[in-house]
Amino acid sequence: MRRIKGRRLPLFLMLVAAACLLLPATVLAQGGPRHGGGGQMANPGHLMKLADELDLRDDQREEIGQLLEEGREEIRPLRQEMRQEGRALRQMMSDTTVDRAEVHEQLEKVLELEAQVKRRRADLFLDMRDILDDDQRARAQELLEEGRGEMREQRQQRRQNRGEHRRQQRGR
Repeated sequence: MRRIKGRRLPLFLMLVAAACLLLPATVLAQGGPRHGGGGQMANPGHLMKLADELDLRDDQREEIGQLLEEGREEIRPLRQEMRQEGRALRQMMSDTTVDRAEVHEQLEKVLELEAQVKRRRADLFLDMRDILDDDQRARAQELLEEGRGEMREQRQQRRQNRGEHRRQQRGR
C-alpha cells in the first residue's frame, strides 16, 4: 500500500470521504441554508415575513406567530445537540486510531438529528400553510417561487463575479 506521510492511503481516503459526507450536516448545524432555493425547503419564518403581501388577518398572524415560536423552541435544542454530535464526529475523525464502527454510529446520530430538524421544519411549514386560505396559499407559492428565482440569479451573479475576479488575477 502506498503511504502518505507515514499513513496509509485508505485512511486518507476515508478522512476525505467523511469530510465530504459531513459537509451538509456541518452547514446545517451552523445555521444551514435559509432560503428555498437549491432543493431546500422554504424557511417557515419567511412566510411570516410575507404577511403583509399575503394580507393575513390578525388571527392568522397570531396563529402563525405562535406556531413559529413553538417550532423554534422545539428545533433549537435539536440543532444544539446536532452541533455537539457533529463536533464529536469531527474529533473522532481526527483520531488516527478511530474505529470505523464508532464513526458510523456517530455519523448516524448526526444524520438522525438533521432528519429530525428537517421533519420539524417541514411540519411547521405545512402547519402554517394550512392556516392560509386558498388565495393566500397561491400567492405565497408565487412569492416563494419569485424568491427562489431571485436567489438563483444572485448565485449566478456571484459565480460570474468570482470568474471575472479569477481571470483578472491571472492576467496580472
